[in-house]
Amino acid sequence: LIWLDESNPQVSVQNFTKLADSENVSAVLGGSNSANTLAMGATATPRQVPFISINASAREVTGKNCNPFMFRMPGSIPAYARAMAPHMLEAGKRWHILSVSYAFGEDIIATFTDLAKTVGATIVGVDRAPVATTDFSSFVLKARATNPNVVISGAPNVHPILKQIHELGLGNSMTVAGPAVSDTDLWAAEPDSLNGIYGKPWYFNDPNNSPEEQAFTKKFIESEGRPPSDRVFYGWLSMHLLASAIEHAKSADRLAITKALTSMTLSD
Repeated sequence: LIWLDESNPQVSVQNFTKLADSENVSAVLGGSNSANTLAMGATATPRQVPFISINASAREVTGKNCNPFMFRMPGSIPAYARAMAPHMLEAGKRWHILSVSYAFGEDIIATFTDLAKTVGATIVGVDRAPVATTDFSSFVLKARATNPNVVISGAPNVHPILKQIHELGLGNSMTVAGPAVSDTDLWAAEPDSLNGIYGKPWYFNDPNNSPEEQAFTKKFIESEGRPPSDRVFYGWLSMHLLASAIEHAKSADRLAITKALTSMTLSD
């Protein structure tokens, strides 16, 4: 294993190139967000390096920017949105979107605006915060003025939004909705501030987890003293898929791995 950083799209591309050209790796796992993933995916194509993105939900990854060498763990924002919509409608039909201005956030704005039209909800407001925003109080107050039933989070971390809604005493008047929200966001929040509807594909204590997943969870708890988050699971599953592809292809050749990832199936 060779570990390099991916603090932003530019660094992601530089280090992906180093891994592909200098280190001659068989595959790359990474993509901590959608912007980094899209930059790395574009780099994977000319070098024909299989790339599994561990944490990207923007639709472009498997939509208009899809390429044969880019794979990903989470579902797309539209998939989360369709699953969450019935629960959001139970909370009410007035939705306000509070997003951060980058690929993930823009996809949430587009997706939920389209979804609202088909399910009979109304988008009462849309706000875009700068990427580095940690204090959402002014945006929350602006959202309050639109009298929403649901505030849809397009932030990379929903914790600050929950915190500021709670501190402003608005937790009983609006429900937070967040697609592709990590366990760690919610585990970091104050218990009294927790509310809402969230989309995530895996939970460590789900009785329907496969025997392999349950064994992984048990080992992780024994090692770390805490349960694995969904993002830890993405890392484990990414490596599981890569190892399975190598075994399936009987080769660590880049093209052989890529073909195996597109053709193999797992028991669960």
